[in-house]
Amino acid sequence: MDSTGKNPQHTCLNYLKDYNLSQLSLPIKLDDNAVFENYLPGQNQNLINFLKDLILPNCYIPSCWLWGQHSSGKSHLLQATCERFQDNAIYLPMEDMIKEDSSILDGMNTRKIICIDDIHLCAQSESWELSLFELFNRLKDFESILLVSSLNNPMNTSFNLADLSSRFSQYSIFKVQALNDEDCKLALQLRAKQRGIRLPDEVASYLLSHQKRDMSVLYNFLDKLDKESLAAKRNLTLPFVRLIMNQSD
Repeated sequence: MDSTGKNPQHTCLNYLKDYNLSQLSLPIKLDDNAVFENYLPGQNQNLINFLKDLILPNCYIPSCWLWGQHSSGKSHLLQATCERFQDNAIYLPMEDMIKEDSSILDGMNTRKIICIDDIHLCAQSESWELSLFELFNRLKDFESILLVSSLNNPMNTSFNLADLSSRFSQYSIFKVQALNDEDCKLALQLRAKQRGIRLPDEVASYLLSHQKRDMSVLYNFLDKLDKESLAAKRNLTLPFVRLIMNQSD
């Protein structure tokens, strides 16, 4: 879901320049597709409105917790929020960061918004839990906002540090609702439209019934169809999509 005119495969490097993120062994990347304009809200419109309002001058909450099943759009929403805040935000995907030293969170509160994706991966790690707790305690000094995502709500995330679960539970918590079949189809068509291609209803429905019901998988296959259709100079008709799908098996 790309209206920016950028290459969808291009990524924006978002290095932490102010403190010890220069020690990281990997760059932190934002997906150009992950903007609010490319996100089909479905049943999440209130959440979208809430996140967009975070950029308003007088809007301040210490933290916001997003939770929901895999591929429900949590990572997209965190990155879209970072895109709105530009250099005053940082995105930390814990899937990539969990092996790093937790001290990278030191000084993080100098950013207006800190987005930590898959925070449940920090649970049961004494060093990461302590660093998160210390970061939480520093937020108010700079009126920084900690926006996190997880598979579960705070009280079911198995933190050893009970105070951590308790503090997160005091603030805004949203369950990210997965898209239903019709919304999945609309989301695919929105992504296709913003890539400059037309995805007919019957083709979108065919993809949903013949691919894994995982939006990241569906988007990746749509990217493949886009490349193949450009190379073959073909529209995304049902026979063409069947051909590409059979070749991929």
